[in-house]
Amino acid sequence: MYLPHSLTLVLLSTLATVNSLLNEDEVNLSTSLCPSVIGCQCENEDPSRLFCKGINPRVIKEIELQYPRLSHLVIKEWSESSFDLSLLSNLSSISQLHVINSWVEHLSGLTDLVLTPSLVDISFDNNELGNWTEICILSNRMPNLHKLSLNRNYFESLVECGKDTRFNVKELSLNYNEISSLSWNSSVSSLQSLSLDGTSLTSISPSIPSSLIHLSLSSTPIQSLDLPSLPLLRSLDISHTKLKSIPHLETPLLEKFTMERNQLLHADISYLSSLSSLINLSLGESVYLRSIHGHLPSSIQSFTLTHSHLSSLPPSFFRSVPSSLNISHNEWLCSPCFLQWTLPIRHLLNLPNCTLPKTKNECEKLEVNVPARVSVVNGGETYIECDASREDVVVEWWLYRPATFLGSFDHATKGIMKGNGSEVLEVVAGGSLHIKLASRDIVERYVCIARRSGSNETAVQTAIVRLDFSQWYSIDILDSVFWGCLMSATLACAASFLLNITWILSRKSILWWIQRAERLSRVRKMVEAIEKYRQRQMYTIHDNYNKKVQTMRDTYHAQVDQLRVGYSSQVERFRDYRTAQMENVHSHLETLRDNYQQQIHKVRDYGSRRAEMLWESYERQMNRVRMFNLQSRLKMMRQYNLKQRYINKLFESFQKDHADAETMRKHEEEVLAVLNLADSKLPPLSRSPSFYSLPEYIVGEDGNLRPSPLVPSPPLAFPRSSRANQSPTSSPSPPPGPSTAL
Repeated sequence: MYLPHSLTLVLLSTLATVNSLLNEDEVNLSTSLCPSVIGCQCENEDPSRLFCKGINPRVIKEIELQYPRLSHLVIKEWSESSFDLSLLSNLSSISQLHVINSWVEHLSGLTDLVLTPSLVDISFDNNELGNWTEICILSNRMPNLHKLSLNRNYFESLVECGKDTRFNVKELSLNYNEISSLSWNSSVSSLQSLSLDGTSLTSISPSIPSSLIHLSLSSTPIQSLDLPSLPLLRSLDISHTKLKSIPHLETPLLEKFTMERNQLLHADISYLSSLSSLINLSLGESVYLRSIHGHLPSSIQSFTLTHSHLSSLPPSFFRSVPSSLNISHNEWLCSPCFLQWTLPIRHLLNLPNCTLPKTKNECEKLEVNVPARVSVVNGGETYIECDASREDVVVEWWLYRPATFLGSFDHATKGIMKGNGSEVLEVVAGGSLHIKLASRDIVERYVCIARRSGSNETAVQTAIVRLDFSQWYSIDILDSVFWGCLMSATLACAASFLLNITWILSRKSILWWIQRAERLSRVRKMVEAIEKYRQRQMYTIHDNYNKKVQTMRDTYHAQVDQLRVGYSSQVERFRDYRTAQMENVHSHLETLRDNYQQQIHKVRDYGSRRAEMLWESYERQMNRVRMFNLQSRLKMMRQYNLKQRYINKLFESFQKDHADAETMRKHEEEVLAVLNLADSKLPPLSRSPSFYSLPEYIVGEDGNLRPSPLVPSPPLAFPRSSRANQSPTSSPSPPPGPSTAL
């Protein structure tokens, strides 16, 4: 059987594909446990854990159909600005919902929200939520909700939820929001864990719930902490704040206290003596710490103190041996008298450059350790530590010049005596000198005297206090005087430069405006002069034209009148010869009539040509004036760099000032009206009943000469001749007379 070529190729390709599949090592014929949903995938092939990205509500409905036993749902980059929680009503097994890294601004569907009791963990981290009332309603509608995470949103204040609304969440995380105030009351009485790291809180109000077990205020601008009584609190984190001393705490069950990377200057550990349950104490990276007083609670099992300015600890600082200890990166003094605090923890320390004492009797004499030089920032505060090698001493502080007693501290009785020094200088517990406000007045030498009780043994050490100007060259621009001066100088130069540029531009603009005003004033005057010259020329041309036309008209009429007079005189000359020489008179009259008509036509043609010549001359002169005006405009535009629109406005303003459109129209009509002469031809010379009469006159029955009724004219009386009486039957001939046709 013959197969087509194309079908043969298809069969060969199919056989090759089947052969390649049969040659594979493994063929996966198993069905996937995770149904395919657009934008979603299972985590570790677990159908109960689903991760989705960039989905919309329509995909949620598809997830309900494909994953009925879903317990953990993570949604990243939700496509809408609001999230309808009622979409999850059909997911009966869901326990965790995380909508992260999205642009959710509102939570909808809260009124008719019916969620399964299994949902205990909700997270809306890194969104744009800012309405705390919606969170209160959500918590009230979900009594089994245990954990709620709202990190990195836009919350500004936490207010009371309302009388009928109860906040049932146990763990609440609001890290890195813009929260600046708290005003909670009894509505959050069930809250156990609260995290406010990175917020804008400067103080904690007494309305904080007493049911808290864990509290975190790390990375906040808090400068003082006055917590209310928290009888259930077990963990407190106030790291990376602006606290300068250890706060008083009324937390009897506190187990973990973290205070790292703070501005701690003086640590009074005696404030923690009432915390009998404290296990973990961390003062790591206390780079400003210069003084410490008291001893650790015996319950401490983990202690951290690093990167401080301490050179020694009180001899009885460790009353028990902690299981975990980190006191590295400190400049410990290696004198055996100032290493007595290491005796209980000798086996936990490794100080390569120091020889640790083995007993308390290795230091027989009294010694005092005071920093030789103390630098303090102008306007700042600091502590000058005075460590004694024994605890049964009284530490006194004196100002070197003038000699002034500043105060003392008795280690045995824990009593502090005030001196006569300045208010900015104070002796605190532990024997350290507290400089509250540094200025040029405190730059002096200070003497620390340690007196042993019951004996005359004393130890004296002097400390020099100087102002620290190293911040002038700090890397931080806002805290550096050098960079600040450089920036100020740069800003001043920039401001001066901008001011100079502004002054130059303003000066240029003002001068340009003045020059422009002067230029425009000159242009206006020139335009006014040109316009006046044009108008004067136009009026002169118009008057000359009218005069010439009037002269021509008068000449024309004078010539016509002269012809009439001549014609009339010639006719009168022959009136007495009409009987004797009738035929000669008739021919002569015909000749006179023809000559008269020819002369009339010549005069009329001459007048027409003369009028046309006058009109052409008038137009040439007008065009010459217009051309002069146009050339003057172009010259001014090029010379003064002006726009034609401005020049036109100037001319229009002058024309409006001198004559309006109606006046100009009448003026043009007057000019053109001169040429509207009567062009009608003279009436033809028709014969009358009198054979010898002229066309304008006829002889009546009474023998008198009178005008023809065809051409109206005033009557002319002529005397009767003697021949008329002799020949009454002959045709009368009118005497010649002037014609009134013209």
